[in-house]
Amino acid sequence: MSTAAQQLTAGDHQLLQATALLCSLAGGALAVALASDSKEKVAARLRTTGRKHPLLQSLLQRAPMFLLALLVLMCTVTPFFAPVVFSVSLFLLNCIFVWFGVRSAVGIFFVWRGSVSHSHTDWTAKLKQELEVTDQTGADHTGSETVGLSMPDATMLGNKGFKLIHVIVIPNYKEDFDSLVDSLAVLASHSMAVTSYKVCLAMEAAEEGSEEKAQRLIRMFKHRFHEMLCTVHSLLPGETRGKSSNVRHAVMTLANLPDAAPAAELVTVMDADTCFTADYFECITYHATIADPVTRRSQMYFAPVVFDRNTHAVNAAIRMIDIAWSSALMTMSMPYYPVRLALSTYSIPMELAIGIGYWDVTPEAMGEDFHTTLKCYLATGGRLKTIPIFSPSSQCHVDASSFWKSLHDRWVQCCRHAWAILDFSYGLRMLLTKELPRLPESYFQEWAVDPATGRKVNLYKPKAISGTFTLMMLYYHLYETFIFPVHIMFSGVLVALCLPGGGPAFLLPLENWIWSIISGTSLTDLAPVHPLIQQTLALIDQMRIVFIIPLVSTFVFFELFHEWVASKRWQMPGAAERFGKRSILKAGSRKTVYVAEWTLYLGVPIFMACSLLWAMGRHLVTDQLVYVVAAKPVVRVRFDDVDSDVNPGEGDVGDEGVPLVLKL
Repeated sequence: MSTAAQQLTAGDHQLLQATALLCSLAGGALAVALASDSKEKVAARLRTTGRKHPLLQSLLQRAPMFLLALLVLMCTVTPFFAPVVFSVSLFLLNCIFVWFGVRSAVGIFFVWRGSVSHSHTDWTAKLKQELEVTDQTGADHTGSETVGLSMPDATMLGNKGFKLIHVIVIPNYKEDFDSLVDSLAVLASHSMAVTSYKVCLAMEAAEEGSEEKAQRLIRMFKHRFHEMLCTVHSLLPGETRGKSSNVRHAVMTLANLPDAAPAAELVTVMDADTCFTADYFECITYHATIADPVTRRSQMYFAPVVFDRNTHAVNAAIRMIDIAWSSALMTMSMPYYPVRLALSTYSIPMELAIGIGYWDVTPEAMGEDFHTTLKCYLATGGRLKTIPIFSPSSQCHVDASSFWKSLHDRWVQCCRHAWAILDFSYGLRMLLTKELPRLPESYFQEWAVDPATGRKVNLYKPKAISGTFTLMMLYYHLYETFIFPVHIMFSGVLVALCLPGGGPAFLLPLENWIWSIISGTSLTDLAPVHPLIQQTLALIDQMRIVFIIPLVSTFVFFELFHEWVASKRWQMPGAAERFGKRSILKAGSRKTVYVAEWTLYLGVPIFMACSLLWAMGRHLVTDQLVYVVAAKPVVRVRFDDVDSDVNPGEGDVGDEGVPLVLKL
C-alpha cells in the first residue's frame, strides 16, 4: 500500500494543489481581516450584535456541514479522479474508528479497576496519615519548622491547616420536590457534610414557586450542612436559557459573598437527580490538600457516570443509549491520557472559575459541562490538570409513560447534547482570534523558599505532557466527538453504494451503475477501481474483524464495572458508614437477560450521529435552541426513609436569620 501511495495520479496532484491554494487564500483573507481589526471596531460589533467577530462566528457555525459536504464529494468523486487521496482519507477515518474502540475497552477497564481500588481506599485516613508523616519529619528540627525538609514535605507541612470547602451547586428547573429531597438526603448523610459542604440550590425565576421550594428545602436541611442557601436566576438579555447561565449566576453570587474564600473553595456542579457517594468528596479533599496552592487552583476533577437508579424501569434502547453515552467519557480515563472532558458532573476550583470569567451564557454553552472544560483548557494554554475520581455519579435514565414517549424524550435530550457541536466552531474561533484571554503567567506561579537550597522556587510542577500537545489532542477530540460520528456513518454508506465491491454482494449491480456514472463509462466497459482502493478496502475489512476484540472487551468490562458500583461495593463491610446512604431509587445488579441487549450497541452510534446531523442542519439557519428538560422518574419520599433528623414540617415554619435567597 505504501508503494502505491507514492504513485500519485494527476487527479491527486490537482486535488492537493487546489486544497493548498484554497487554504492559503482563506488563511490570508482571515489574517488580513483580523490584522485590520481595531479594538473600537470590535467593541462596536459587540454592542450591536453581542459578538466580537459575527461574520467569522457565522461561517464557523456552518463549518461542520461544509466538512460533511466535502466528505460526500470525497466518497463519490475522488475514488475515480484522486484515488490515492481517497484511499488515505478513508484509511485514516477507519483508524480513528478502531482507536476509539480500543480506548473504549481500555478506558472502561481502568474505570472498573479504579473504582474497585477507590472503594477500598479510606481517603480521610490516607490524608491524615500523610499529614502525620510530614509532621513527624519536621518535628525534630529547630528554628524554622521547614528547615531540613524536602520541598514536597515543606509544602505538605504548610498545607496542614488548609481546609477545603465544597461548594455544591445544584441547578434545577421544575424538578420534582421529592427528587430534590432524595438527592439532598444522600449528600446530608456524608461524614463531611456538616463541616465542609456549602450547598447552593440554583433556582430559575421562570419556574413558578421556585423560591418557595428552595426555602422549604433549606429549612429542612440547613442543619445538616456547613451552609445552605439558594440563588434565583432571571434570564438577562443576551443570555441563553439553560444550565450554564443558571450556574454562572449562582457561582458569581457565591464568589462575591463577604465571607467568600476562593482559594479554599471548590465548586462541584451536579444535576438534581445525581447522587454521589461520600468518597468522591473525600478523594477530592485528599488531592486538593496534598497539592501546592498553584497546582490546587489548576486542576479539575471528573467522575464517571453510571445510570443505575432506574435501570429496570426503562426499555432496552434507553439503557443502551445511556451506556454508550457514559462510555464515551470513560475512553479518556486511561492513565496519563492528555485530555479529559467533563460529562454532566465535575468539580472546578473557585479561583479557576473566576479566572476564566465564569460560565458562558451564549448558545455555544448549551453543553455546559463540555464547554466549561474546553474553556478551561484554552484559558490555561493546555496546562489544566485533570484528575479522574473513580467514584461514579449515580444518575437516572429518561423515563416517560410509554416506550415511544421515552424514546422521543431521549431523542430530544440527545439533540440538546448534539447542540454542543457549536463547541467545535467555538474552539476554532478561539484558535484563530485568541478571543478568550489566557490566564496570566502569575496564575501558575507560587514562589517559596526551598529548605534544601535556600533558593526561591516555583511550586508549580508542569505536566508531563506539554500544553501544546494537550491542545492538539483537545482539537482532535472536538473532531472525534462532534464531526467524526457523522463522517464515519456517511463514508460507510457512500462507499457501500458507490464503489464496486465496497458493500455487500447484493448491492453490486447498484454499485456498478453508480460507478459508471461517476467514471463516465458504460456498464459493459466499466472503468476499473484503482488497485490502492481495493487494497484499502481489504485492509479495512480486516480492521473491522480485529475491532471485535475491543468491542467484546467493552461489553465484559462494563458489566463488571456496573456490577461493582451498583451492587458489590455496597456489600462491603461498613459501606453505609463510609459511602453514606443510597438513594431511595436504586436498582442494583443488571439482569442476566440484559446481556442480549448489547446487540443494540452498534446501533447507538447511528442514533447519536443522526442527532449530530440534525444539529448540523439546524445550525445552517440558527444557533438558538429551546431548552427542554427530559422526563425523569418520579420519586416519592417517606421522610422516615430520608433521615430521622429531617422534619418535613419545618418547611412550613418561618426561621429568622436564615439567608434564604442571595442576590448579586
